[in-house]
Amino acid sequence: MDVSNLQQNYPILIRYLKEDEYSKAYIGEILTGIRQVLREATSADIKSYEEYFEFIHTKFSSKSTLHHKYKIIGKIKQFDLYGILPKCNRRSGFLMPDKYSSLSIEYKHIIDNFVVSAKLRGVSDSYLCVTKGAAVRFFYYQQSLHYNTLTNITENSTLSYFNEDGRIVRGYHVMKQVKAVLKENLSSYPDCQRIISYLPALRNRRKIYPFLEKEELDKLKNFLDMESPDIPLRDRTILIMTMYTGLRGCDIRTLNLDNIDWANNLIHIVQSKTDNSLMLPLRPVVGNAIWDYIEYERPETDCQKVFITTYKIKKGLTSSAINQIVQTVFKKINIRPDGGKIGLHLFRHSIATKLLANGVQAPIITDILGHDSPVSLETYLATDLARLKECALSIERYSVRKGVFDI
Repeated sequence: MDVSNLQQNYPILIRYLKEDEYSKAYIGEILTGIRQVLREATSADIKSYEEYFEFIHTKFSSKSTLHHKYKIIGKIKQFDLYGILPKCNRRSGFLMPDKYSSLSIEYKHIIDNFVVSAKLRGVSDSYLCVTKGAAVRFFYYQQSLHYNTLTNITENSTLSYFNEDGRIVRGYHVMKQVKAVLKENLSSYPDCQRIISYLPALRNRRKIYPFLEKEELDKLKNFLDMESPDIPLRDRTILIMTMYTGLRGCDIRTLNLDNIDWANNLIHIVQSKTDNSLMLPLRPVVGNAIWDYIEYERPETDCQKVFITTYKIKKGLTSSAINQIVQTVFKKINIRPDGGKIGLHLFRHSIATKLLANGVQAPIITDILGHDSPVSLETYLATDLARLKECALSIERYSVRKGVFDI
């Protein structure tokens, strides 16, 4: 196993972990893992990271310890082989097979063509990642049937990827993503058009987004308006921000101190989901909450994130931590104790629903929520009951058998 790259570049990984304020304990585990790989992978007849893991498998009897070691090795492998630095919301890539690396040269070339073309069009990283992943999994499935080139792929093998035992196992969005990659390669691979014709005609079934009822919002506002609500200023500020701005959890997580323009009462961010710029007014209720948190509770730290952990090592909150804060408050004030959707997304959906109900034009709502397109707003229309009732047709002209509407 060639570890020369790791030997030369591992200080870059350690420096990155320190600058991103990972804990000393975690950095120590990574460093220990690197030293073990450098020492043991060269002393034994080991040809890959997978073989290295099998080599150390017998050293740990505890499943939890072995699983943790698995993840540490995965982070080292991702850095060594692909130059990928760790992120708290990214899986190591070692716990699951690397499907892309297993693909045939032709399939890789098709996916690479799509990536290059999509980047030139300026698409967001999230769209690129999801669409590429869908194509990788589709081709990996075809390859599992021993269809290693486009010419081998049949109508049955295409349909079987989406249907299993007569039921749909992959829906409209997966089909659309696979189709996007194939369309990008029509000029280079004419067989792509044939495979596109095999894709099932699936409907885009839009779900009805849940939102907070007026009584629930009033209950939450009354709690937050208390002189001393039974939650930290940080948690109160997060709830107020999402209630009045509709920002996604990922954008609250990445909000920096310099994103707040106090002089002009504005919030400027680049959205994590779309990579688009978004400018929102800094309403007094939001600005006052942020100021109180920064002035009276936020710890001293070099980290520029607005919302900081309370741990010894100070760094920005994760999206899951922010969502957990919301769920804890819901539980504390007894919102939806019998079940139902809870979490940060409810506030965003509630803002969209309320604006629609008040007759605000779609482009304005799109700007407020930071959507890429007004089409994104269509899902919220299903919750606008007042407008839907206006679309209903009278049945007075049609005879209805007596007793049809009796309960």
